[in-house]
Amino acid sequence: MVNQKYFQYVFLALMVTVMGSTISFVLTLVNYGLQPDFLMVWGRSFLSSAMVAAPTAFFIGPLIHRLALRIASKVDG
Repeated sequence: MVNQKYFQYVFLALMVTVMGSTISFVLTLVNYGLQPDFLMVWGRSFLSSAMVAAPTAFFIGPLIHRLALRIASKVDG
């Protein structure tokens, strides 16, 4: 298992992987269709999206987390 102090990085990596693969899969399927080389095209699309999503999540993720905490605290009380 990974040390608890690395939770945020593990969480971000998993979110980037799941969200990036899902969104790139759907968009590739819609825009390209089920062609014989679909998996190759989707793989390239996913890698491109991950290269953008990972740094974005790393830098923006903590800000969004604090914003969500602030919004949730205003709603609760």
